[in-house]
Amino acid sequence: MSSIRKVSALLFVVFCLSVNAASALAVSTLDQQYVPNSYPASTDISYMYSAAQTFTAGASGLLTQIDLYLSRDRYNYTDTGWQNGYDLMVDVRPVDATGTPLYSDTSALGGVVVPWQNIVIIPNGADWNSIDFSSANISVTAGTTYAIVLRSGGSSGVQFRWYGGTSTIVDGQLVLPYSGHPSFRRDVVNYTNWMAPDSHDAYGFKTYVDATPTPIPGALVLFGSGLMGLVGIGRKRLKK
Repeated sequence: MSSIRKVSALLFVVFCLSVNAASALAVSTLDQQYVPNSYPASTDISYMYSAAQTFTAGASGLLTQIDLYLSRDRYNYTDTGWQNGYDLMVDVRPVDATGTPLYSDTSALGGVVVPWQNIVIIPNGADWNSIDFSSANISVTAGTTYAIVLRSGGSSGVQFRWYGGTSTIVDGQLVLPYSGHPSFRRDVVNYTNWMAPDSHDAYGFKTYVDATPTPIPGALVLFGSGLMGLVGIGRKRLKK
């Protein structure tokens, strides 16, 4: 192998490693969260009730993961197994000018279906359940408010409970659990819209975002151009 080809091959390897390193700069990081306080609250997720928690994105990028503080309903579990096996449906959707989640399920930016077996059972409590959201391909924008919506695929009974915290009084002052970001419930059987926003209850969640991928630095582009030039020179010499 000629020296030109050896150098070209070496430069090509270095170039590929550099591009991979640049691509790896975008990593999933915790963006927003509400960790329940010591004053618990919970809401049912059932064939009848859905629930939503609003949040404002702090970073722009791909929403890759959502952690939810919830539990599978233990009262729907028998010695012979889960009675119905209804899955949990989780989506993220925009809010209107009043901060209310858009009602129609088709308005969701994307969502995932979580098999019921993946949700833990915690007697009289809950735990964090991590949900991979990368397949939903949802891009969020910093400063924009969204809603995390939980629904059940069931036709009867309570399937899940979403836990959180409620407001309290500190030194005579009302302290909201997640100020400026109310939660919502809807009765899908008897009503056609969300119930009034609830600023006194908030439900546990964490969102993770991959920041907008870092463009390949100009130096690497020039490096690649130079590499292609060397390859071209090498081919010309071989033809001669």
